[in-house]
Amino acid sequence: MGQPAPSPPPCPTAVTVVDVDKLASDSAEPDRAWLQQLETSPLLQVRALLVKGAKDDLNELLRKANSPRLWKVVADSALDALDLDLADRAFVQCKNWHGVQLVKKLRTLGEGWKQRVEVLTFLERFDEAEQLLVEVDRVDLALDLRVRLGDWFHAARFLDNGYGDDALRARAYDGLGDYYGQRGQWRQAVRYYVLAKNSEKALECFQRLEDFRGMENLVDALHEGHPSLVGEYGRGGQVGRLRREARPVAAASSGDDPHGCHLPPPRSAGRHAGELRGL
Repeated sequence: MGQPAPSPPPCPTAVTVVDVDKLASDSAEPDRAWLQQLETSPLLQVRALLVKGAKDDLNELLRKANSPRLWKVVADSALDALDLDLADRAFVQCKNWHGVQLVKKLRTLGEGWKQRVEVLTFLERFDEAEQLLVEVDRVDLALDLRVRLGDWFHAARFLDNGYGDDALRARAYDGLGDYYGQRGQWRQAVRYYVLAKNSEKALECFQRLEDFRGMENLVDALHEGHPSLVGEYGRGGQVGRLRREARPVAAASSGDDPHGCHLPPPRSAGRHAGELRGL
């Protein structure tokens, strides 16, 4: 008996093209703008058939194309339209088991807005999901979404307006401190670590800033045996050493010294919601 015919290779959904003329004229400083992703004809046909709702033609095209990527496009489109039967089949075809489980969950949700929020979150359209939750007066869930994403800039907007509790507020401030600390912006980081009452990381920031007055004030405010004083800052009498180092420097500092003891009041964390993209 003859061997079955091999399946055709998967059809690509996009091709990358480069502007050769610009590359040849200025190869020393290439620009990403010279690269473009162009959708292939099968992908354009799939999109057109989805708009028309021509499922028979769509099935035939997908069968011939043998492309999991095309099935993923179909799955996302069907999910967005809440066509759960088509979405389930498409996720199976592209072997996206997380998508299959999502469809099962959507079938159990009674209210349409809950289904919509789950879909928008899966498609990573988080701003739309948040807006919908606010519109249905579920700000608590909008805050929870941002917390689960670790998006502390957006979460801070809700916290500044009275949502959430002190523990969550401390987590948000700590997350904002980490964001600035990872970028070496220690002055911004220490503001949020102080608000989060994360003394250990605040002390580290003061040390990196060589802000001995701020370090001394923080150490003085901590009670004996505080966890932040047991580690690096508490071994071998280092607290006393830090105080001895801090006092002569602090005494020589004037009020105009940018590294003096006075930390200006931090701007509202919610005002930083738009800074994430700009930094």
